Order: sequence, then C-alpha cells, then structure tokens
Amino acid sequence: MSPDESLAGRDLRRAELRGVDLSGRDLSRATLSGLDLRGLRARGAVLAGARLRRCALAKADLAEAKLVDADLVDADLSDANLDAADLTGARLEGACLAGATLARAKLAHLALRGLDLRRADLHEADLAESDLSDGELAGADLTRCQLARASLKLADLSGAVLRGADLSGADLSGADLSRADLREAELHGARIGWAVGLSAASRRELRERGALVRASRLGDVWAALGDLAPRHAAPIFLAALVVIGAVAVTVAVWIGRRNAQPRTYPLHSPASGVIYEVDCGGAGDLPFSGRYGFVGGRAIANSVAGGAGSIQRAALAPAEAYLTERSGPKLGYKFRVGRGWYEVQLHFVELKHLHQKDRLFDVRIEGKTVTARLDILAEAYPQAALVKRYAVWIDDGLLDVELEGQTGDAKIDFIRVRRMDISSDWVPLRIDPP
Repeated sequence: MSPDESLAGRDLRRAELRGVDLSGRDLSRATLSGLDLRGLRARGAVLAGARLRRCALAKADLAEAKLVDADLVDADLSDANLDAADLTGARLEGACLAGATLARAKLAHLALRGLDLRRADLHEADLAESDLSDGELAGADLTRCQLARASLKLADLSGAVLRGADLSGADLSGADLSRADLREAELHGARIGWAVGLSAASRRELRERGALVRASRLGDVWAALGDLAPRHAAPIFLAALVVIGAVAVTVAVWIGRRNAQPRTYPLHSPASGVIYEVDCGGAGDLPFSGRYGFVGGRAIANSVAGGAGSIQRAALAPAEAYLTERSGPKLGYKFRVGRGWYEVQLHFVELKHLHQKDRLFDVRIEGKTVTARLDILAEAYPQAALVKRYAVWIDDGLLDVELEGQTGDAKIDFIRVRRMDISSDWVPLRIDPP
C-alpha cells in the first residue's frame, strides 16, 4: 500500500493492514468493519465517518485521531491509546474500553450507556452531557474530567479518581461511589440520590459542597445503615433475605392460586442476583451483539399434548420456556458480566426422543467441558425438566456457554445467570466431571 495512496471512502475489509503504519493518513468514511487491527498504528489519522464496527483494536495507537461520527459499535478498544482523540458524534454502543487511554479525548454528548471503562484513563476528557448510565468505571482515572450534566446513574465508580472533576448538574443516582476520590470536585447541583458506598458523614460533606443529597430522615437512616453494614453485614443480610423470601413466597402462593390448573407446579422463589434469563428459541432470543445472545444453532418451537401445563417442571422456569429450544450440531451463548463468581443454570427437556443415548452432547463453560455426553433421558423422564447448575469464576468480562452434539443435535431450553454472593451463596455446588 503506497504511503501516498488515498484511502478515503474505500472498502478495506480485504486489505492487509497488519504492520502498516497509518499515522496521519486520511481514512475518512473508509470501511474496516470486523477487521483484526490489534496494535494498529494510526496516530493523528483521519477516521471521520469510518466504519469500524466489531473491529479488534486492542492496544491500537489512535492518539489524536479524528474519529468524528465513526461507527465503533461492539469494537474492542481495550488498552487502546486514544489520547486527545476526537470522538464527537461517534457510536460506541457495546464497545469495550477497559484500560484504554482517553485522556483529553472529546466524548461530549455521547451515548456511552453500559460501557466497560474499567481502569480507563479519562483525565481531562470532555464527557459533558454524556450518558454513562450503568457504566463500569471501577478504578477509572477521571481527574479534572468534564462531566457537567452527564448521566452516571447506577454506574460503578468504586475506586474511581474524580479529583477536580466538574460534576455540576450530573446525575449520580444509585451510583457505587465506594472508595471514590471526590476531592476538589465541583459538585454544585449534582444529584447524588441513593448512591452506594457513602457514609452519613460523607453525605453531609457533599451536601455542604452543593450536591443535592437527600436531607430527609429516611436518607440519614439509609446512610447510617450503610455505616453499620461492614460491621454487621451477616445479620443485616440474613434479615433482608428472610423478608424478601417471605414476600416472594406470599406472592408466589397468591399467583399459584389465581392460576391453578392441572399439572401446574409451584415455583421456588428465584435466588437473588439474577442478571440474565434467556428463553432459548423464544421471542427474546437474540444473536450476540456485545451484551448477551446466542452464537449458532436454530430456534425451534415445539408442541405437546396438553400444552405447557404437561411439562414436568419441578421448579425454576416458566412452563412455556420448555416449549421452545435452540438446537444444532454446535451452538452457544455469550453474556457480558463483571469480574466474580457466577451460577449458571442450564435447563433441558426432551420432547423428541424416547430412548436413552438417542441424543448425547457435551456442555462447555469458559472452554472447559463440565458435562461430557449429556443424556437428558438418563437423568429425567421425557417431558420432564432437567436443570444443571454450575459455579464459574469470570475475570475476562465474558461468560461463554457452548454445547456440541456427539449423537444427534445439542439443545437448550432456558438459561439463567446470577451473580453469587460469597457471604451467603458459598455452598458446594455440584460440578459434573468431564
């Protein structure tokens, strides 16, 4: 590729760009979607309007690049250098920016909801009026960052450095501010609301600095409970579980009586911490696009005599979920999750075969075979639900579930993923040997 060759507006998806230095080049409106561009050198490059959807740009050097109106949906920008880059109007839905350098970058007015920005360097970046709701910003450096009127609702800001940041008019309702450094930050008009990780003393200090912190007695009681929690976490958590369990059982009994019909079984109250539930093959079963979804397989809707009520479901999932499935020689699901322990529940019901060994398939989680040659009918009767539960540690941000047929097609009917709480859930879960 000639250094003087114009790349503006070109389709470069088949071009060999590994090892090519694109620094200062004009790639405006160029198409590079889906390319592996890890470690790309493109300092000061003009990428205005470029299509970079699903690109692998980990550790790429894009310092001072012009990315105005660029399409970076689902791109991997982890550990990339975007120092002083202009991202005005760029699309970043589903992108991963963990560990990225975005110092002095222009990110104002952008939709950054739910983005992974853990450990990112955002000092002096312009994020005014941007939507960072549900974002993962744990450990991020936001020193002297412009966050005026930005939305940080329910964002994870634990351990984040916000020293000297402009948070005037920002919305931090429900955000996790545990160990966050807010010294010298401008907080006039900032809505702290029911933020997590603030002591009663911290709330009073923020109120004195102009933040809109709830001044009601209820708010002070909430903060006081937050101060007590580290010292009395176990009894408070157990009391909360008892109350939640009693309410859930009461509601379940009431619903059960209202909807009683032959062969309908009461559901146990689902455990706390559920973050994903997928009716495989159902209307909400979507392909993976950065958040969660399936990879491969086909959706199948089944019908049985007696309808959903004829399914022998001991608990845990709605009967209708067992009438749809995703099956195929090889299929899987991906879920975007934070670092920690998770329980994975996989639900199966055999509606096609009547004999054991007619369908055998392997189950893998995070690349490890957790159940080899699973035979549903060896553990459950036809039209009876089988639930397999596994505990798994995730530290790469993505939970992978794979199924591969050995005899016939693999299949799955329902998946539930929940975050485990060490204080209450640390009990031996059966993990089938490979």
